[in-house]
This record gives sequence, C-alpha cells and structure tokens, in this order.
Amino acid sequence: MEKEPITAVYQKEDPSKEPVAEPLIIGDAQGLSVTPYYVEMLHCDKPKPQHAKRSEQFTINQGISESYQLTQLGWVFASALSRIKAKETPSNIPSWAGYNSLLSESLPLTQVGALPLLPEVAHEWSTLLTVIMQADQLRKLAVGENHPTVITFDMALYEKVVKLLDARPDLKQMVVPRLGELHVVMAALRALGAFMENSGIDDAWVEADVYGPATTRQILKCTHYKRSLHAHIYSYVALFEMALEEFFKDNPQLQDVCLKATDGVEAACSEGKDTNAESVKQANSTLLEVLTTAEINTAFQKWKEHKSQNAMFKAMMNYLHRVETILSFIAATRNADLELHLQAGEALSKLFFAMDRIKYKRLWPRYIADMHDLRTNHPQTWEELRAGNISVTKSAIPFVSVGADHACEHLNKIMKISSGIIGISNNATEIFNGCPRTFSSIKRV
Repeated sequence: MEKEPITAVYQKEDPSKEPVAEPLIIGDAQGLSVTPYYVEMLHCDKPKPQHAKRSEQFTINQGISESYQLTQLGWVFASALSRIKAKETPSNIPSWAGYNSLLSESLPLTQVGALPLLPEVAHEWSTLLTVIMQADQLRKLAVGENHPTVITFDMALYEKVVKLLDARPDLKQMVVPRLGELHVVMAALRALGAFMENSGIDDAWVEADVYGPATTRQILKCTHYKRSLHAHIYSYVALFEMALEEFFKDNPQLQDVCLKATDGVEAACSEGKDTNAESVKQANSTLLEVLTTAEINTAFQKWKEHKSQNAMFKAMMNYLHRVETILSFIAATRNADLELHLQAGEALSKLFFAMDRIKYKRLWPRYIADMHDLRTNHPQTWEELRAGNISVTKSAIPFVSVGADHACEHLNKIMKISSGIIGISNNATEIFNGCPRTFSSIKRV
C-alpha cells in the first residue's frame, strides 16, 4: 500500500474456477477508465494498547534444514572450485539464482486480479479496517465462512494491523496478517550493511573499483535492493573461495575428491542454453553424496571451528553465515516453500536482534509464532500456503516466485510508467478518471 491503498487479488490459475477479479490488463494511458467505486469508510478510533498473552506453547525449530544447507554448500563448492581450477577462464557454473533454477521445479502460475482503488490514506485506522472488512467479504464469496483471509503488509502497516487485531478479537478469525518478504529482506540487508560497515569489505569494493563510494552507500543502506543483494552474493562467493583455498591447503587429500564431483557439475552446466536440468540435478546429487560420504562437509565444519579462534576469520565466517541465512529466506520465497520460510525467518530474527532493528526484533518473532499457529488454528489455510500459495508466480521459469508485497511493487511500477497512469498522486479526481481497475497486497488463499 502507498498513499492510496493499491489492492490486488492473487489466485492460482484454474480455468475451471471463476476468478474473484478480472485479469489485469494495462493499455495506453489515454484509454484507461473505470466506473467510480465508492466504499463507505468504517469508523475506527485508534485502539488502546493491549497486552497480548500467548497461552500456546511456542514452536522451536532446529534451524534451517540440513538438506537445504547441503544444497547451498554444493553450489558454493562447485562455483569456487571451478574458479580455482580455471584460474583466468570463466566458470561454467551458473550464479546462485541460475543454479537453483536448474534444481527447482516450475510452480503453477498466479493470476493477478485488479480491484478498485480506495482513495484514502493507507495508514489511517479507518482505511485499514475498511480494507480488512472488504477482503473478508471477498473471502466469503470465494471460499466460504471457515477460512481466514491472508493479507500481506509492509512493516509500517503490519504494526498497526496487529494492534487493531489485538483490540478487536473478533477480527482474528477473519484475517491472517503477513509481513511482506521483500520488506523483510531489505531490512535484513540493511542490518547486514550495518554489521559490515567499516569492516574492510566495503573499503575493498571501492579500492578494487568494483563499486564507487556512492554505490557502496546504496548497498550498505539497501536503497537499491537488487544491487545490494548482488554485492553480498559476489562477496560471499569471493570470501568462500578464499576459505576453501586455505581448507584444501590444510587437507590436500580431499581436493581431488571434490574436483572429480565438481567436474561433473561443470560439465552438466557447460551446455549453455541447451543445459539439461535433469543432468544438472543428477550431477548435483552426486556432488552432495560425495560431500556427505567422504565426510568433506564434516571436515570443513571442524576446520571452521578450529580456525574461528582467529578473530578476523570468525568475523568473516559470521558475515558468510548471515548472507547464507538471507539467501535461504529468499530461496524459500522463490520456491514458495513455507517450511524453509519459517526456518530461515527464525534464523533472521537473530540478525534483527543483534543489529537492533527495533520494529523487526519486536514483531518478527510474533509473526513467526503466528504463522506456526496456523498449523493448528487453521489447518486448511496452512496446507494451502504449504502447497505454494505463499508466493506469487508470474512465470513458468523455476525459482522466480516473489512475495505478495514484491508483486504489489511491480503493479505500483506499472502505474507509473509511460503507458500507465499519469498524475494520480497529484490530483485526487484522477484516481477515478484515469485509473485501471486497481491493485493491492491482498493474497487470497
């Protein structure tokens, strides 16, 4: 939501079922029009602070699953070893996203339905209550009475919605508020930037002419999401490659074993556009089996513990582990994996506490606990989210799903491009005169 609530309904495509809203079609700005749509705004005073108490037992997981950690380790081993072996020659191992795309399966596409724009300030209590009640009406029409509506917010709105739900217990059975993954990742990247600022890594970017001083500030403050993410992935691979070089110097007998398995992965990835995903999956399985059966992973973990007596090495590994956690959380969104989402999300809470992200360290643990409660309080909703409805998928390419808030930002961008809507933020009457049927971060399950 922006100054005006941008509202959209996300549904999995199913030709046999009637959509809640018409598919979104953007034409030329001159031809955009919509019948005025007025909603009676519900009055809502600022709720009084409530001391919410949990009677349920908190669910505690054991961290990110070992299978995913091993997959992540397999990619970085293959990438780093191919670069070490190739020297000046470019590696054939794809990037983190490309490699995971080859290992992942396509997900059902999501249909984006447009709802009329509500010409009110998004953060007003009356606006929030009205949007929640309108979403509840849509839910009753679509799936009946016994299913809550899952609505995704950014932190500013999530904080207010939680206060509203605590003050209005009758709404808790109607709505499940979620924190948007894009905003969570950006908060984590800002926390990571605060952790590594003046550590020497940011200076290395500038001294090596990888990034300029202004771009480095953008990366540390995460004012440019994609650039910040790419910078940390590049640094992660470079530092991991240095760590592996030292590891194999101390354990030379393990290098040849790893290189044989890595050669298979590189050969499977070397076909360019004709790369067969099945051959990559098979080569990756072989690599992971080698890392496990040859006890390379165990030896590497023991080597890290021994080297962590050095303060500089320990600081570097802390940075790498935090990047891994953020990548795991992003992977959960791109694969619509609810279990990994909660596992990586719980690991992210440590970063929010360590770097004093006040709102996230206060509300993020509650979000994780509330999502776990869905398993018992709303089992059907839990199963729907677990089946892949936690993310928005707009392409048949694997590993490209995004969070509902990220998809909402895409719609927000469409409204502002040359073929979108002009003047909507300057003239309130233009909301109805030059507007396509509107959008939002409401995700229907």
